[in-house]
Amino acid sequence: MRVQLLILPVDESRIVGGQPASIDEHPYQVSLQYNNRHLCGGTIISERWVVTAAHCVQSPFVPFFSIKAGTSDLTSDDAVVIDAEEIIIHERYNRITADYDIALIRLERPLVYGSRVRPILLAPITDHYAAGSKAMVTGWGVARNNGSLVTQLRKVQVPLVSNAQCSRLYVTRPITRRMICAGYVDIGGKDSCQGDSGGPLVQHDKLIGIVSWGYGCARPSYPGVYTRVTVLRRWITEKTGL
Repeated sequence: MRVQLLILPVDESRIVGGQPASIDEHPYQVSLQYNNRHLCGGTIISERWVVTAAHCVQSPFVPFFSIKAGTSDLTSDDAVVIDAEEIIIHERYNRITADYDIALIRLERPLVYGSRVRPILLAPITDHYAAGSKAMVTGWGVARNNGSLVTQLRKVQVPLVSNAQCSRLYVTRPITRRMICAGYVDIGGKDSCQGDSGGPLVQHDKLIGIVSWGYGCARPSYPGVYTRVTVLRRWITEKTGL
């Protein structure tokens, strides 16, 4: 789902302007399900832990949450489905500003790794990212503004945008050091969107961001905003031991 400025953080997310993707290329990607329906994306970081956005797991009914892994097609019967055992939302998460928009899901049982189910490396604290360098976003979100969710996994490459430039574009919303922006500022056309929230932003096979919010989807002058993993790496380690 991806928060939109008009709602919680900003836009609910899905991949706009992308192309079909295979789970074999992105085996860390999962669908976060609520009552057996796709709600958000998530990322496998170990056999028992998935990371997602805090705004995706605001419901107190933990037993209603599960993850679907190992499939590109949400309608397929070959997916691995595991219920959530525990959900940890960052203590400083702010649902108005979307700061600290991160949550961890402990699974009821361990995932069994294979070609379609594998964890991704977390970006180390020391990583820095050059504005203009490309990163990959994947998800099952809507494929165009005001569209419906898709069942086939999609992907799109987007250039990173400096926090300074992102702050100038989002003049009414704070862009904090817990955020990283990405998108085609001049032309728009490619972005994450509703249904992609909580999913991965990946560069050099490392998780660098979590789909969080934005103003609309793929609009010029409004890049997508992601939770910056490097700044929250210590928190992830503290909660999971990873």
